[in-house]
Amino acid sequence: VVSTQSTGMCKECVIEAYPERDNTCLEAGSWILNFKGCGKCGVRYLLEEKDRETGEDEEEESITYTHSCKSCSHVICKHSYSFRLEGNTQEYEMECMLCGRGEYSTKVA
Repeated sequence: VVSTQSTGMCKECVIEAYPERDNTCLEAGSWILNFKGCGKCGVRYLLEEKDRETGEDEEEESITYTHSCKSCSHVICKHSYSFRLEGNTQEYEMECMLCGRGEYSTKVA
């Protein structure tokens, strides 16, 4: 588990780092049940999404943003989501220290 200041991730803020979420893939929001509280100020407010970036090319759509404390702006972690179409299958992936790791695929008719 990566959790250093240089990566902008704080393992002190989460109950479990990178929990397995099976087929859950969030493109927005956060898994608040895994939020212990801000490691900097101790407040357990709702989190903010900051620095949201979207990218798209012929093969993949991606969304990244940071989860930050609404009270003191402490960066909790970076959230990554991606979607791609491979043949007749839609593939979704999520990786986030707070929200976890998830993958989902479905066939397209």
